[in-house]
Amino acid sequence: MKKRIHILTLILLIGSFKAIACDCGYLGGFVYSNQAADIVVYGTVLEYDSIGTHDSPDNPYSMKFLIKEKLRGIENRDTIIVWGDNGADCRPYIEHFKPNTNWILALNKLNKEGKVEYEISICGEFYVPVENGKVTGKIFGWNYEQEKKKYDYQYIKNLVLNPLDYPAQRPEKNLRKTKDGLEYMSNCDRLPQNTLDFKTLNKIVNENLVIPPTFMSCGDSYLIHIKAIIDKNGEFHANGAYGSNKTNELIAIENQISKILRDTGTWKVGYEANKPVASELIIPILLKK
Repeated sequence: MKKRIHILTLILLIGSFKAIACDCGYLGGFVYSNQAADIVVYGTVLEYDSIGTHDSPDNPYSMKFLIKEKLRGIENRDTIIVWGDNGADCRPYIEHFKPNTNWILALNKLNKEGKVEYEISICGEFYVPVENGKVTGKIFGWNYEQEKKKYDYQYIKNLVLNPLDYPAQRPEKNLRKTKDGLEYMSNCDRLPQNTLDFKTLNKIVNENLVIPPTFMSCGDSYLIHIKAIIDKNGEFHANGAYGSNKTNELIAIENQISKILRDTGTWKVGYEANKPVASELIIPILLKK
């Protein structure tokens, strides 16, 4: 009896460790999740690159991926290394991606011993298989239980190329404070807005932004999500930007964008229960060169 109790305790502990190791919210279907990635590429799994450890010798941790088409982002190599889960990260297991299969992958940069490699997240729909020109996956909606459906590759490609059509502002309500003590809603019944739409704001930003020559090459694009709080008086307060790979160049670009947005058009307050509230708005900016 004691032996059975010990085994059960061990199983529960292992489950607890896994829950602690990977704890992230669901970012929604592919049309939303892909916007949180540094690059989005279509291509083929060539082979597994890093195989296991002493305790799991057959488990691949990374793979070589051939880029057939770059849909968005800054990457000029044809072949990249992509990392999956090693048992302690919020990533899918690489064995899920069989050699010679085709995928659209939304990836984040990963610094591996001074080299730029990539990782896949499981905190949303960051990868969808492609077979015979068809893409199958959870594309729309914020619910993990949404049904997988099949679409033409060109249709999914157009979704990636036009992120402004699907602003990735999660429909959740939380009362928060900035580091300066400004209290705001992370979402509300009616979001704040500008007298200009997102596409017009993007056009103005791209026309006025000074991009460092080393940041992007011709044909590159880069998606940035600026977070801003619009207070009860309609004043714009920059609240950072999404992304974990912040270089000095990128921080300078984000600061420029925030200033351009602050001074462009007129910002209107959001409403909660028909009352004006300070509220956060997430503004997608697609840079092109």
